[in-house]
Amino acid sequence: MNKVVMFSLLGLSLIHFRNSLAAAGQDDYIFDPALVREMMPGQIAMPDDTQDAWFQPGRYDVDLYLNGKFQQSTPVEIVRAGGPLSVCLPASFYHAFGVEAHYLTALNAKGCARPEALLTGASVNVKTGSLRVDVTIPQAMLVQRPVGYIAPENLTAGTTMAFVNYNLNQFYSDYKNAQRFESTYLGINSGINVGMWRFRQQGNFTHDDVGNRWQSARAWVQRALPSLRSEAGIGELFSNGDLFTAVSFNGISLDSDDRMLPDSVRGYAPLVRGVANSNARVTVWQGKQRIYQTTVPPGPFTINDLSPVSYGGDLSVEVQESDGSMHRFSVPYAVLPQSLRPGRTDYNFAAGKVRDYSKDNAFSELTVKRGLTNAITLNGGFRLGKGYHAMLAGGVWASELGALGFNSAYSDAVLNNGESTRGWRYALSYSRTFQPTNTTVTLAGYQYSTQGYRDLNDVITLNNAEIPGRNSITSEYMQRNRLQITLNQTLGPWGNIYVSGSKQNYYDGRSHAIQFQVGYGTVLLKNIALNISLSRQYSRRAVITEYAEETFYNDTQLQVSVSVPLGSDATSPYLALGGTRGSQNGSNYTASLSGLSGESGTSYSVNVNRDQQQRDTTLSGSLGKTFSEASVTGTASTSSRFNQMSVNAMGAAVIHSGGVTLGNYLGDTFALVEAKGARGARILNSQRSEIDRFGYALVPSLNPYHYNTISLGANGSDGHVEIQDSEKSIAPYAGAMVKVTFRTLRGYPLMLKTRTNHDATVPVGADLLDEAGNRVGTFGQGGNAYLRVAKTAGRLKAVWGDDAQSSCVIDYHIPPPKPDAIITYADAVCRF
Repeated sequence: MNKVVMFSLLGLSLIHFRNSLAAAGQDDYIFDPALVREMMPGQIAMPDDTQDAWFQPGRYDVDLYLNGKFQQSTPVEIVRAGGPLSVCLPASFYHAFGVEAHYLTALNAKGCARPEALLTGASVNVKTGSLRVDVTIPQAMLVQRPVGYIAPENLTAGTTMAFVNYNLNQFYSDYKNAQRFESTYLGINSGINVGMWRFRQQGNFTHDDVGNRWQSARAWVQRALPSLRSEAGIGELFSNGDLFTAVSFNGISLDSDDRMLPDSVRGYAPLVRGVANSNARVTVWQGKQRIYQTTVPPGPFTINDLSPVSYGGDLSVEVQESDGSMHRFSVPYAVLPQSLRPGRTDYNFAAGKVRDYSKDNAFSELTVKRGLTNAITLNGGFRLGKGYHAMLAGGVWASELGALGFNSAYSDAVLNNGESTRGWRYALSYSRTFQPTNTTVTLAGYQYSTQGYRDLNDVITLNNAEIPGRNSITSEYMQRNRLQITLNQTLGPWGNIYVSGSKQNYYDGRSHAIQFQVGYGTVLLKNIALNISLSRQYSRRAVITEYAEETFYNDTQLQVSVSVPLGSDATSPYLALGGTRGSQNGSNYTASLSGLSGESGTSYSVNVNRDQQQRDTTLSGSLGKTFSEASVTGTASTSSRFNQMSVNAMGAAVIHSGGVTLGNYLGDTFALVEAKGARGARILNSQRSEIDRFGYALVPSLNPYHYNTISLGANGSDGHVEIQDSEKSIAPYAGAMVKVTFRTLRGYPLMLKTRTNHDATVPVGADLLDEAGNRVGTFGQGGNAYLRVAKTAGRLKAVWGDDAQSSCVIDYHIPPPKPDAIITYADAVCRF
């Protein structure tokens, strides 16, 4: 008989038998409906029964949901309240749910309370088969929170672990003029987490013709401070480069972290205020996209959690009243990087010593940004050093004409040679999307500095230079002005065109440079991509030596590329053809074929390049494969001038309480999955990660301050292991290393057909106990029982009552299963 049909009949029989007992008033045998659901998941529909008389109340690890939205996986106390199962939750859960404080006054003395007993209209549904608890609380009792909000109580700091990311590169090149070059590089990015503290270190080892060198790039400690929506750091850090230029330094920092905000309120968006005359539907549009819709009661309303679909384009608001009447108004929307929502404050503080310099390198700085209204964001700050101070103030004004930003900075510096210099820097920026033509000015900026203005980096460099004013100065040193602009124009189905350009000049006869680029891109029939760009660069550099000298660079380049998919599925190869024509370097032509090889995780490419100026043709190729433990790529190329080969390996090792687990290169926030015995089971959508022979796997990257769903598929795993959890959801802090455990049940899947030595059938509903007294199965009709056993032979006990005649012993033996068998069938005798 077909297995699905057999299990279906078994399930229907159990339902019928259970209902018959209920009708007859007999309570000798009570079944858990989840038994059949778990035997054939998704194939037999059984009614949920929250009464579940067999279920024992107690403390269980459950998935907790509020109004249909996942909250956290956590231990809770499951209780029975006059029949239905419920949960008794302490005050911390209700605070995390966002219940208004005045509803919780009765909770203080009780310690914990059932939601339905504490809050009028609340309800609880406990699903014992999946250990899921759904709590429903009327929306009016909850604090209004933005979409995507996650309570700090639901975030996880992860587990104490250590990790090492490595990037190993072996490079070899043989120049046919008898020169050779060979190098080995090993990059290390490592760290350890203890509670909320994150210790990180970066370094690299190099072996080449010069010798062996180890360099420790940086080491630092970080910690999230959720109550301040900030992150603190100590060690080798980088300052924020939003208002002042960034510096690398050794010291401390405290920065606002916008990742802690829900996506719906993270980026800039204006507040929408209006008035409704009735229960009205409010819809917000940006261009042709509906980005928000809600229902508001009569009176004034405010919408503060918009998520615009682009960085420009005014918002159109529609208010449809209950009687069908409608009124509309618009809200200007244009954004610059310094724009903040009304009421939001961001800050950045840093103090320490600038790296790579030995003297006059101490500094401190503080910058603050505050969103005042939809139209105005203000910013300001200061930066102090030895013999140096700078102040900055400005803001952003958003209007119907676009977003206009203005900043002014003043610096006063005294150099070691006694020179005193002071001056101003002024900066203007503009952003706007023009709706009728959908033309976007993504960034237009102009900056002017007086001759005496100095940046902190330049002052410290000059004070440490052997030849003052001539060593390692930055591009901003004595810069007079800079202009840059980028325009983007969409052409609908015809593609996209962009124009960008920049110009900068310096005092003291230094260089000036002009760059210009125009490009066009589109997708033709059959997903053929076409891109064309024309660029021009001109620069003049004055080299100050004993004899004045000027050098010029002037180049115009035309680039054309076409990408043609050679198939319709995701793994189809691509043929790419391209050419470059430059006034300095002549013409170059390339052709390449690249793609992925099915499900094997193998990537490949074959390339041909022709350099007309060198009159040389280069053939090259690469082959890469992603394993569950690492990624490996090899390259080779040859021409009339050289031969080249390289091998690159990237991966990671995580040290944890269960041992060492290997995997692909890790992001700063990742997960360690534990599923004992499920070797070969794959983590879905996670770079080919699969459970290793020790029962672990790595999820290389998680999105911090968001719920991340980790799913474990049974495909590829040992048929003797049953994975009892399908997925888990976690919301980690940034930098967390989270251990996620999936329950597994190991054993041989067995359908046991049993009769007693009195030639009778074991009663339906009898429990099967293993030699340790654990319940491993339940009998259905006809003496059939489905279970998993750890050994091919052993002893079981069938129990259906308390007296000696209500149990019997089964000595079972599993015959060798067929190679393709999912379940093994065996007959046995149950002896009294």
